[in-house]
Amino acid sequence: MEHFRVNPFTIVIDSNETAPFPFKDFTEKGTRKGEPDKVPLLIETVRKPLWNHKRRDVLIDVKKRVSERKNKSIAIEQESFLVGMADYSIQGYEDEFQIERKSIPDLFGTLSGRREKFEAEVKRLHEDCEFSTIMVEGDLGAILKYGETGLNAASVIGTIAAWKIRYPRVHWDLMQSRAAAERWAFRLMKKFYDEKQK
Repeated sequence: MEHFRVNPFTIVIDSNETAPFPFKDFTEKGTRKGEPDKVPLLIETVRKPLWNHKRRDVLIDVKKRVSERKNKSIAIEQESFLVGMADYSIQGYEDEFQIERKSIPDLFGTLSGRREKFEAEVKRLHEDCEFSTIMVEGDLGAILKYGETGLNAASVIGTIAAWKIRYPRVHWDLMQSRAAAERWAFRLMKKFYDEKQK
């Protein structure tokens, strides 16, 4: 007789996610008579465009400094970006729980190429979600090492610190590896789901 468990919730993966976590080879502790110590956990996933679930414009302030010899003034422009949702959620809780996944190269590329739009996305997570996190597939050491390629690691770390303060409802989970990020993402989803069932 084959022993297995079925995860009680379905994980939603955004259809635009290019390198999704597979959520395979997960186990749970065997607790029933005759079960092995570890029992396979079957996790159902569904791919759909999360950004279609709730779309709205988010205004962020883009500060442009204009310097003169003796005078310094700051002009503030408001730019509107159409932002989507994150990469992962729980079916039925798409508005409340969201995870945005970033590899180290993607994090550097996003902050250097589309920083304002990404900040608008982080701001929306802060304003709309009960829980959200940016799940980075690498820790501070990996960020510093990647910065040796010519990109500015100090700027990336400074942005993370600033946004953690500016948008305190958005967590930043810097994980040691992609596998660790996948495991932690699932654990957060499970804990959120379990809390909602109480």
